[in-house]
Amino acid sequence: MTQAARILVIDDDPASRGLMEQILAEDGHEITVAADGAEALRVLAEERSRGGDGFDAVVSDIRMVEADGLEVLDWVVKNAVETPVLLVTAFGNVDGAVDAIRRGAYDYISKPYDVNAIKLVVDRALRHRRLAAENRRLKRE
Repeated sequence: MTQAARILVIDDDPASRGLMEQILAEDGHEITVAADGAEALRVLAEERSRGGDGFDAVVSDIRMVEADGLEVLDWVVKNAVETPVLLVTAFGNVDGAVDAIRRGAYDYISKPYDVNAIKLVVDRALRHRRLAAENRRLKRE
């Protein structure tokens, strides 16, 4: 496991959102939750306007009524390019996941959840972010 990170979890299904929050919090991560994409966009914009460090990762369901995961992905790609976005897709919806990766998502997670797979994908995304930041720092020196 990598060091604790700030992760934004977005899902309009309370049970799925709660489960993802629990899985990631077990590894010591600081979790912020949003009930839909519209709320997530507000949280992301507020974080940016405060000049905070932002989130280390975003985990979002793809399909939501109020602004879907792809809208969140597009915002992050434009405004927080270093933040990996992991999109959650229903089992068998590989086309949606492939489209998301083409648009800039780091990876996707399939439902139903496999706890170990979630932890592995999130850990890999966080390590990638940290290595990219270290690489940029070394290039500046």
